[in-house]
Amino acid sequence: MALLTSDPVDKMRLTLANAKLLEARKQITEAGRVVDALYHDHPLILGVVRGAVDFHVRNRQSGEAIDLLLDAAQHARTDLAAQFTLEAARVATGANQFERARTLLGGLLATDPLRAEYLTAMADTYLQAKDDRGFRDYQLATILKIKQSPLAPAQRVERIATVRRSLNPALDRLKDHAGAVEQYIEVVNSYPEDEDLTKEAAGYAMAHGQAPALVAFYRKTIAAAPLDYRWPIVLGRIETVTEDFPAAI
Repeated sequence: MALLTSDPVDKMRLTLANAKLLEARKQITEAGRVVDALYHDHPLILGVVRGAVDFHVRNRQSGEAIDLLLDAAQHARTDLAAQFTLEAARVATGANQFERARTLLGGLLATDPLRAEYLTAMADTYLQAKDDRGFRDYQLATILKIKQSPLAPAQRVERIATVRRSLNPALDRLKDHAGAVEQYIEVVNSYPEDEDLTKEAAGYAMAHGQAPALVAFYRKTIAAAPLDYRWPIVLGRIETVTEDFPAAI
């Protein structure tokens, strides 16, 4: 049918439909040739790029998908080029090509070092690689980067708290329970009014033998700032979870 129409849009649409038909018939090699030829002829058409990339990803042809995305990025305007590169990095991560993914993400971060989706994608390369130590080191470096950034104070607090919370599962797997409690403390300090968060921190500390350290920290905090009403409330919530009711009262 694609050969019978002179409308270029219809021809592209029908060619993609033909590729899907071949794919459904398990003629993957022939379908791949069709989508690649279509992309070769129309590399600037977003629908063609999308159709070809999706075909290769569906069929676990990650190398072809990455190469196509990076080629498309060379032809695209700046914002689309970044999107294509980010997607290529994510495809590489999913295919366990972690170094390639980090190289691509490193280029993106060089131009926009605080973009949350780039930082998250880079952190994900360590999680997918089951490299908890690498993930921990990367996230701690990210916290430092955000602290030194020109972001508004409220944005810094929110971004850092999100990164700290992401650290806790990895620290738990590393059996660094003290380190996890330290991250909980930092997050609670950012959101002392959040009762559920405080109880979550206390529950984790109690389950891993860190409750005395958590209680001691907030007793010291109260002594240093006796007029700040927030810290007695936080401590009372912690002592309620640890069932030290007289102290909480």
